[in-house]
Amino acid sequence: MPFEGCAIALFADDINDDMDSFIKENRRSVLKVEQIGGHASAVFQEKLENDTWTTFVAFPSKRR
Repeated sequence: MPFEGCAIALFADDINDDMDSFIKENRRSVLKVEQIGGHASAVFQEKLENDTWTTFVAFPSKRR
C-alpha cells in the first residue's frame, strides 16, 4: 500500500535561510516553486519503484 502522509524535519543551526540561494544551488533538481501559507516552497519529485515521491522545502520565518 502506498504511503499517504508526511514527514516534517526541522533544522535549527547553521542553515542558510535564503530561499533564492537554495533554489539557485539546486536549480537542476527543483521541479517548481509554490507559495504555501505565504512562504516560497521548493518542490522536488523523485520516482522510486512504482511511486512518485514529492518533497517540499521551505524556510520558516525567523519571527517567533
